[in-house]
Amino acid sequence: MRRFCGGWVLGSQTECRRRGIGVGLCSGWDGSMSISAGTEVVRFSECVDQPWANGGGSTRVIAVGPDNSKAGAFDWRLSIASVTSGAFSRFPGVDRTIVLADGPSMTLTIDGEQHVLDPFRPRRFAGESAVTCEASQPSFDFNVMTRRGVCSADVSIRVGSGHLGAPLDCLTFIVALAGAVTVRSAGGRAVKMGRFDSVALSAGAELCVGPKGRAAVVRVKYAAGQLAR
Repeated sequence: MRRFCGGWVLGSQTECRRRGIGVGLCSGWDGSMSISAGTEVVRFSECVDQPWANGGGSTRVIAVGPDNSKAGAFDWRLSIASVTSGAFSRFPGVDRTIVLADGPSMTLTIDGEQHVLDPFRPRRFAGESAVTCEASQPSFDFNVMTRRGVCSADVSIRVGSGHLGAPLDCLTFIVALAGAVTVRSAGGRAVKMGRFDSVALSAGAELCVGPKGRAAVVRVKYAAGQLAR
């Protein structure tokens, strides 16, 4: 199952159950939003700010599976973190992908090796690695974590318009990182996204990103023999 920031789930419940996706409502939701089946919307402003495991920063979890995960016990997790210079928390047995979504650049030192992180370029590293960050100013980054041996994630950055497949053997997410981003469901309903808003897609959706926009496309796939809980 999965939970979206407590989670607005506005798609087909039959399809969600077939694909191992939990169904719930975000705290404070007043029922005023209506989106066609197959599109799930999470507004970043509705997600709760949480401290890092090491206390060095804060993050907002926008999606996690399974939905009853205790801290650090997830199969996969998507989040937006507020980052300043300092050490990252360690997550043994977890594969991580980070995307700088705000700020000119930052430098990560991963197990003693420096890597300059340019905006909107994904960087993968092991969660058990010793990682420190040097940022010239406070910034935001987009994080994807997957439990090694249980599931994996592919993270890419999209610019421009085009149809997106949503294969049944994986979960597909869109996260708006900058500029104008709109998702149109297979039923034709358009959803405009603000910065760091996100959606989970079903088959036949179309993504439209403006010329100055950026959107992350994330596909989470469970390993053979593993089931979405």
